[in-house]
Amino acid sequence: QAQSHPNVPSLYCFTLVPSWLPEFAMVRSHAKAGVGIFGCSAQTVFSDKLIGLRPGVDTSVVQGNLVAYLGGPQQRMLNTDIYIRVWRRLFEVGAFHEHDWTVKVDPGTVFLPGRLIEHVRSQQSSASSLKLLGVEPRGVFLSNCGYGLHGPIETLSRHAVLRLLNGGLDRCVNESVSDWSIEGEDAFLAKCMTHLGAKKVNDFGLLSEEFCGESPSPCVSGKVAFHPFNDA
Repeated sequence: QAQSHPNVPSLYCFTLVPSWLPEFAMVRSHAKAGVGIFGCSAQTVFSDKLIGLRPGVDTSVVQGNLVAYLGGPQQRMLNTDIYIRVWRRLFEVGAFHEHDWTVKVDPGTVFLPGRLIEHVRSQQSSASSLKLLGVEPRGVFLSNCGYGLHGPIETLSRHAVLRLLNGGLDRCVNESVSDWSIEGEDAFLAKCMTHLGAKKVNDFGLLSEEFCGESPSPCVSGKVAFHPFNDA
């Protein structure tokens, strides 16, 4: 397990983008330019097939159907079952172990990882202080909207992800913490984290998004992520 200085948190970032979506070309351009999730300490692009993004960097394949549909009273993307498979594939990849924070970013999100590091510094310092006291941190997830956690950017500490890995994800599925027929993966994740005892920290400086009541364009608010932007 990598040891990070408390003032320099490391980010493991991932996105899911099926090969048939127009956003795939945008993610490939980000890979070549080293921006977005490719500005993180490490990253994974999950997709339906193995595709090269740049020399030495390929997608990681998630098995099964990756097609999601809008539904429910708020017309949300009903994609929880897909992201359950993504999380399980992420556990198999295992790269999150080496980093302080795991960050899921939607492919249509303008994401500035350097700004996120500034947001997680204080949480990183708090976790380090608990370790010095012999207390194991219970994990943290950042809620980015007054309406709750929204999916364009989801930020979890390593201990929060370990809660999912060590039986927590299966527990949340088996105990039906959310209604997959009307809610998306972001609602599932927030309810699962709370169900497992992780600490929710509100940080409304993370996301500028239409569904959170704010126009993301132009990207001048100083926030970390802006959504939606579906082309390069």
